[in-house]
Amino acid sequence: MRRVVLAALLCSTAILVPQAAEAGPLVSAVGFLIGGAGFGAVTSIFGVAAGTLGFSALTFGLRIAGSLALSSVAARLAPRPRVPPPADRMRNFAQERAPMERIYGRVRKGGPMGFTGFRTDVQQITGYTGTTPILTATSKPTRYNVILIAAHRTKGLVQWYLDSREAEVDANSEITTAPMAGHGALRAYRGAAGQAPDPVLRAVFGEITADHDFAGLSYVVLEARRASGDEFTEVYPSGMEWQATPVWDGDDQIFDPRDDSTGYSANAALVIAREATFWGREVDWDEVAAEADICDQLVTNGDGGTQLRWTINLTLDDSAPWETVRDTMGLACGAWWYQRPDGKLGFKVGRWIAPTVTLTDRDFLSLRIGDQEFGPDVAGEFVVTYIEPSRQWREAPSGAFVVEAGKARREEPCYAIDSHNQAARVAKLLARAARPDFRVSGTIKLIGYEVIGQRFVRITSAALGRDLVIEVTKLERNSDGISFAIEGVSATEADYDFNAAVEEPARPVNLAVENEDTIPEITGLSGAAVAGTGGVAQIEWSWTAPADAALRQVFRLRSIAAGMVDWQEGTIGAGSASYLATGLLDGAAYDAQVRSRAASGRMSDWSDTVTVTAVANSTAPAALVAFAAAATGGGGEVTFTAPNDPVYYAARLFRGPTTTFADAAVVRIEYGAPGIADLWTDAGLAPGTYSYWAEPINASGIAGPPSGPSTITII
Repeated sequence: MRRVVLAALLCSTAILVPQAAEAGPLVSAVGFLIGGAGFGAVTSIFGVAAGTLGFSALTFGLRIAGSLALSSVAARLAPRPRVPPPADRMRNFAQERAPMERIYGRVRKGGPMGFTGFRTDVQQITGYTGTTPILTATSKPTRYNVILIAAHRTKGLVQWYLDSREAEVDANSEITTAPMAGHGALRAYRGAAGQAPDPVLRAVFGEITADHDFAGLSYVVLEARRASGDEFTEVYPSGMEWQATPVWDGDDQIFDPRDDSTGYSANAALVIAREATFWGREVDWDEVAAEADICDQLVTNGDGGTQLRWTINLTLDDSAPWETVRDTMGLACGAWWYQRPDGKLGFKVGRWIAPTVTLTDRDFLSLRIGDQEFGPDVAGEFVVTYIEPSRQWREAPSGAFVVEAGKARREEPCYAIDSHNQAARVAKLLARAARPDFRVSGTIKLIGYEVIGQRFVRITSAALGRDLVIEVTKLERNSDGISFAIEGVSATEADYDFNAAVEEPARPVNLAVENEDTIPEITGLSGAAVAGTGGVAQIEWSWTAPADAALRQVFRLRSIAAGMVDWQEGTIGAGSASYLATGLLDGAAYDAQVRSRAASGRMSDWSDTVTVTAVANSTAPAALVAFAAAATGGGGEVTFTAPNDPVYYAARLFRGPTTTFADAAVVRIEYGAPGIADLWTDAGLAPGTYSYWAEPINASGIAGPPSGPSTITII
């Protein structure tokens, strides 16, 4: 009897190609065995007769699938298609037919030219009357290129790049960065509703009419003007007009089911859902909302800062099949995929999920558990190639995540990742999946229906003396209608934890010859919340002024807690050594960086990131006037009197098992007015001894002296 394959879907953190099922005879006895890596040596076998059930209802086309282990991918799969690297997109090209490109998150890219033309009688924007541009004739012959960035509307431009140089423009779109200044212009269009044709193109080319509005498309207009012979090679070092490859924020029509909003996002779960629906797949929006919350969690990175757990920043085009798109996105966030019984695409982003289903001996018709032994051909070091913004948004290898030094190195490209920390976390997932302690396969009964959608399942076998958790890598309903084939690899919670301070490897060092005109990096960046502002949160940032007083400084700021997910930057005057950031969110942490910029447009590297919490009121309130705790009715009753201090805002209450304050945790924040007596009951305590403390805080969370301990005993 042959098995009917009803599920052959996806992978946990790798790209897969569907494989033919290997059919074998169905056994009528339960067989348990533990062996070596290839299930070779049997150490325990016993059999129990199995009955036969005939539910006709089980003949419907149920399709379910889990992930497939990366080691299986590495061992069994041929080379597979991948999304092209960003370097392939950092150019402008002309061809009769070009693929439609989609952008998610923040990327740097060029694109195909939708129009190109040359004129000697040209126009230049020299100002505006309201929103209408003022056009003035200029004598410089000009090449005009229209470069398509995305085949949809987007959030828009972040940073201009011409060839490998950052560029800036003024209010009239004229390039101001030397030596390109005065030799061209750049204008960006994001495909928003009501988009009109470019006014200069309409004025210069009579063939362009009001119908040529590139409606719904995001694009760039590049003007490159003729340069004189003595400056040509400096303005156009490649010998032709520049390649416009801006940094761009992508799709701004991403649906977020958590608040029914539509906008820009790099949240991995929301991007996956958006792309899946583009391909006609249905998703469960409640599941998407739950996974989006996981993606928005903050994690600590190797630089000591924080970042969102999982993001996707990626360019796709219609030449890539769904399987390639799916696997690229899945690898970027450690996703595990399955097809739900209702036909919708289900997924879980990378994280540990405590198993809620336990399979025991009575659930199995057969079970195999293989201990793993890794030969010299099994990789011991794992590297992910990702996109590094500090390297002009180009590919960069992560530091190697080393499981066994000296063994082969596996390198996996994932161009949807734009941070070293996320690349390192994915490298750990690769290592875990490639080198599990055990591989498990077997046949289970109708409990297989409960396994659908479960990434992790516990297996407890008294017969084999095993109790382990597996990540489900395959789940197929067999043709008998009453059993399922299941496969998995062992997994632990530690496999999915990531301590960046210990586990994130150092970034590879890129050695380069230092030129004499290198712009020195700014040092000594620090920041401090400003006191005495009258309730306004401000941070004063300062750094060591550069030795060259002609250098200007570019300062940038972000705060995920305050909703500033992307860096916001601005240029400061030459020779500056400080910047006052105002209008900040009280209690939010802000990251800052600074670098120098020369008049030629050359930039230094960004300084190290410094994080400071904004505080609107730094004055701590006075101590509580009175504080006590007493046992009453199976709980603790905490009473206190707030100080008659105008900055008093609330009392932070602590409870601990000892009289040591460091052992206590916050159990309540009791809000109230200055000088007022207050009471709080800590109900439902188990018998034991408890100590309480309280400290007054102001509206910014700045604490005054703590009171306590006051100890009670519940009998």
